[in-house]
Amino acid sequence: MNAEQRQALLGAIATSQDAAAMLQAGDVYSLRSWVVSAAGQAALRGAGLVRIQQPCHVGEGRVTELLGDPGGPVFVYGLQRAATAVLPDDAGIDQVAMHARFVQAWRLLQSGTLDVGLKVTREAFAAAVGALPGFTQQVCDALLSVAETVEPVEDEDLSVLVPEPEGNEALRRGDD
Repeated sequence: MNAEQRQALLGAIATSQDAAAMLQAGDVYSLRSWVVSAAGQAALRGAGLVRIQQPCHVGEGRVTELLGDPGGPVFVYGLQRAATAVLPDDAGIDQVAMHARFVQAWRLLQSGTLDVGLKVTREAFAAAVGALPGFTQQVCDALLSVAETVEPVEDEDLSVLVPEPEGNEALRRGDD
């Protein structure tokens, strides 16, 4: 983990009073347990400590599993309708581009090869929030989260953050 990631880890720990107390007490063992807990994973994800997996293909079944009923079928139906809509002859470039994204996403979703790990897919989903029935930011985040894995946190990453007990600095320098 690099310095920037360690800083993000420190920020994630600071969001939890319990984790912050563990850090202050130098309790790496309990801190390790917090990191792998649901609360810890959510805090790490919130701090941006995620890795995007590629490829990460999804199809209609996975979408329905993620979004549940009726959310999954509503999303699939909305995407199908958007992809099969007929654009007016005077449609602007932005409207044509959005329609083209829907067509491509629909085709890939049907074949189970929609890669939610690709930057272009992630950007297209973000741009489509609100453009499909029921496609909220929460739905978008749920779909994109399939490709996200929380960055692994090693014990050494935690140990580096733990403050040294009083007097240890003198021992390291060789002072009496």
